[in-house]
Amino acid sequence: ALKQIRGLLLESTVFFETKMPRVFGGYVGAIVEDGLHARAFLALAEALRRALPGTLGVHPLAYLWCYKYDAEYSGIDVHADEAAVNLNIW
Repeated sequence: ALKQIRGLLLESTVFFETKMPRVFGGYVGAIVEDGLHARAFLALAEALRRALPGTLGVHPLAYLWCYKYDAEYSGIDVHADEAAVNLNIW
């Protein structure tokens, strides 16, 4: 599933949110409202729920987003997202 998702994201044209490199770390973002959706994301969420029942348990997939970084810049700073469970895949 991860290989399929990586391929989808490499070819995707839904990255519309841009952040200035020197101020925000140089990345583009994609969100569901701009077209970031594929069955592979739902399949991954379900596979993670099965693999991590004690952590994900009853918490549904509420939202997802993806970012692409320019390796020349730092990307998003360390931060916390508001959620019962937050999962980042690098």
